[in-house]
Amino acid sequence: MVFRTIGLFSLALLVAGCHRSPKYYTGKAEKLFAEGKYAEAEINYRKAIQANTAYGEAYAGLGQTELKLERSREAYAAFTRAVELLPARDDLKVTLGEVILNGYLSDKRRPQALFDQLNKLSDQLMASDPHDGLRFKAYLAVSENRLDLALDLFEKANAAKPMQPVLVLGWTQVLFQSNQAAKGEKLALDLMQADKTYAPVYDLLYRRYLADHRLADAERLLETRISNNPKDPAALLQLAVFYSGTGRRPEMTATLQRVIDRPRDFPEARLQVGDFYSKLQEWDEAIRQYEAGAKEDSKREITYLKRITNVYMMQGKGEQAAAVLHQILEQQPADEEAHGVNASLLLKSGTPENLKAALGEFQALIKRSPDNAVWHYNLGRTYAAQRNTDAAWSEFQEAIKQNSDYFPPRLALAEISQARSKFADTVRYADEVLASRPNLPAAMLLRAAGLTGMGKYAEARPVLEQMEKAFPQNRDVQFQFGSLELAQKSYAAAEERFRKLLEQDRRDPRALAALVQTYVAEDQLVTAYRLLLDELAKSPDFEAVRSLLADVAIRLSKFDVAVNQYRELLMRHPTSAGLQLQLGSAYRRQGDLAGAIASFEAAVKLEPRNLSACALLAATLEESGRKADAIAAYRRVLQIDPENGVAMNNLAFLIADNGGSLDEALKLAQRAVQKAPQQPNFADTLGWIYLKKGMLDAAVQVFRTDVQKFPDKATFRYHLGLALVKAGDKENGKTELLAALSKQPSPEVNQGIKDTLASLQ
Repeated sequence: MVFRTIGLFSLALLVAGCHRSPKYYTGKAEKLFAEGKYAEAEINYRKAIQANTAYGEAYAGLGQTELKLERSREAYAAFTRAVELLPARDDLKVTLGEVILNGYLSDKRRPQALFDQLNKLSDQLMASDPHDGLRFKAYLAVSENRLDLALDLFEKANAAKPMQPVLVLGWTQVLFQSNQAAKGEKLALDLMQADKTYAPVYDLLYRRYLADHRLADAERLLETRISNNPKDPAALLQLAVFYSGTGRRPEMTATLQRVIDRPRDFPEARLQVGDFYSKLQEWDEAIRQYEAGAKEDSKREITYLKRITNVYMMQGKGEQAAAVLHQILEQQPADEEAHGVNASLLLKSGTPENLKAALGEFQALIKRSPDNAVWHYNLGRTYAAQRNTDAAWSEFQEAIKQNSDYFPPRLALAEISQARSKFADTVRYADEVLASRPNLPAAMLLRAAGLTGMGKYAEARPVLEQMEKAFPQNRDVQFQFGSLELAQKSYAAAEERFRKLLEQDRRDPRALAALVQTYVAEDQLVTAYRLLLDELAKSPDFEAVRSLLADVAIRLSKFDVAVNQYRELLMRHPTSAGLQLQLGSAYRRQGDLAGAIASFEAAVKLEPRNLSACALLAATLEESGRKADAIAAYRRVLQIDPENGVAMNNLAFLIADNGGSLDEALKLAQRAVQKAPQQPNFADTLGWIYLKKGMLDAAVQVFRTDVQKFPDKATFRYHLGLALVKAGDKENGKTELLAALSKQPSPEVNQGIKDTLASLQ
């Protein structure tokens, strides 16, 4: 009995150890949060919520953690729940209000739901915290452009709690916006007296002085900031920026030296001065500062080496960057950031070997940090570079899942959607980016491209006009404008725009391709052909010309020209499977099946899992009469893509027609028809196998359906006639065979019809 009691007690302790209280997990999370370990803190806050879904403190802590992780949507959800569970906590309402306000103001669509929620929250705060309630209402008034009301609300909020920096900053901004500059300036100066360390008010007034060309006042303001904040290096660095922008180089250098000369006050002086020169793109001086910092502070040598790596990368000096990275990884082989930069360098090189290495690096990084959105995004970029867009798509989605505010993967998804001609998705992803970054050029261009693809030209044009006004020399904007004009069949306008782009840069392949595309759309193939011949004569090493010339030559049935261009390109890129595919296709169009097969085989050898190469090889082998080799090739296609209906159908026909297993052929044909029931050729193959197996009624039914849908198809009538004859209905069979003869059958089908008719005599 005693032993049993001890056993039960031990079991109870074990159970208690496995099921911690929400308070335990929250306490652990708070400690991790204080240590800056936000990802680990998030995990523990979520464990607390799993233990008790109504534990408000866990939601509050989770919200703060999500803000640190820059996940505003997740923070919004957590704080919303925290306020529901802890309605007496005004501090949570204020924080939730800040999150809602930031989301509302950053979304150009101004969602009504967020407006209403913040307004309601403001009403709740009015009784216990009128300062923040009035402040939120003031910002809502600003969003509606009701500036007089906003100023009145700011003044009342200030009366409730005077000279609060965040409120006074917003109040000052609205005074400037309302053309009350003198009053705004005085308010800003008053705040500086009340709180000399509040940097945003210095920045606001400094920008105002610059906008008004009050350079002397701007300089005095910065000196005041330095005097009020003697141990803040940002103040000195801002003064150096001012001197740089006004062309006062000696003063800039002297100010930076003031930072360097005080290592006790500014322990990161070399790092900050190096960053300063890096922003000016004075690369050599930036590296000199970083190298000096590495010598002076050996404990932070790795930090300086990483900065040197970044400078080399920004200059496009991959070899030098790789050498420094090697030095970093020798000292710290587990450094995630260094591995990430190394993988990025490999990705940038673009060679198949380096892309494979980059893939391994990013996969290893994700294994170590599965919640890192940046690693998922870069893995997606690597897949995209390898033309594995399905895998890239999944990684971009995962990056968004890990950090909903991280916009680069949404841009990437918009680009993939555009490439796939899914223009509605292109617009949707671009809009999601623009909701938080309203004037991001890349997102605006993608939106315009998506609208153009959807045929919404009237909506696309204002976007491009706005961009052209803001960036008149931007070539991407000009290209997209030309694409819009081409889509609207405004050929003359498109041609003029693309021609100007080509004249500005004769080596830009996009400009040349766009102009050729315009000529092709106008059915001016000869003009396009002559243009490309001229460009090739001027620049024989310009590879884009050869590729475009080959394409236009094929359209003009000048197959010899196309073959010669692809051969020339292959001499320069002998490992390009894509070029082998293009050469093989040209040979096939020319009627040189042996040459086509050789090129397709070379492509398969280079990329064994290239679906297009394997499928084209199989089809060409079948076309050339090499049935056994074609069967093997189609089997290879199905190993790569088991759901490929065309390969199933063609393999089924070849097996049935060349003495193979009719049972295997039947299964393949049935699967093909299930995948594409409206495809008449698939049904015809199934009927042919029924005929071979002696299932005559089924064969007649399939063939009759095909003939009813496609009465002018000679092959279908021939097969129906043959099936009727074998089923004993010779009269109707003969009628179908004679009808097939009148439908211009292929030589092979023609001979089959004649042989069957002869057998009936």
